[in-house]
Amino acid sequence: MLRVTNLRKGFGSGRRRLEVLKGVNLELAPGELVSMMGPSGCGKSTLLNVIGGLLEADSGTISLGEFSYGTRPPNRVVDVRRRGVGWIFQDFHLLDRLSALDNVTFA
Repeated sequence: MLRVTNLRKGFGSGRRRLEVLKGVNLELAPGELVSMMGPSGCGKSTLLNVIGGLLEADSGTISLGEFSYGTRPPNRVVDVRRRGVGWIFQDFHLLDRLSALDNVTFA
């Protein structure tokens, strides 16, 4: 079960601060398939990056199975990325000098 509660994330500071995630709540059951749609810049990638442990939220909680995180920095949620989240990047993050098999093995 993935549970996201009152998740907030912004960038910048002061008058230049942009609040991207404003109290997001989400609950997904294991095996449930969802689609996220919206215009460019609305926070889709930010939400996925926070859930995936690549970005730290400003506030709120995320529970994914045995893991509970949200405002913990990426270097403190390594186990989430290792054992809780699968990630397919929008752009290819491959090493040109390696074969496809070696790229997968290296990951």
